[in-house]
Amino acid sequence: MVADEVRKLAERTASATTEIEQMIIGIQGDTRGAVEAMSAALPEVQEGVDLASSASASLQAIEDGARRTLARVGEVADATREQSSASTAIAQRVEQIANTVEETTSTIRGTAESAHQLKNIANSLKTMISRFKV
Repeated sequence: MVADEVRKLAERTASATTEIEQMIIGIQGDTRGAVEAMSAALPEVQEGVDLASSASASLQAIEDGARRTLARVGEVADATREQSSASTAIAQRVEQIANTVEETTSTIRGTAESAHQLKNIANSLKTMISRFKV
């Protein structure tokens, strides 16, 4: 009876060992499949890393370009403000010149009128003096 039990135990041990061996073979097969899948995906992963790096460089270049453009826009805005200020100053000077021209014109008219009056007075005096001639 002990021999029967030992034999049954040995059979069960052999059966369990076979099952374990089959499980190990299955795990090894699954592991090989996983390794092969990872090896096959590695070039694609590397390509993805390369594309991401390229996209990052492109985005950096775009950001740098945007910063340069923003700086140039600021320069244009500053120049526009300066030109506007200069234009305002020129307009003020032109207005001052126009006022001066208007004042000068008025003075010239007055002078011309005075000269005309002096001419008339001179003619009158000439006529009066000519009466006193002997």
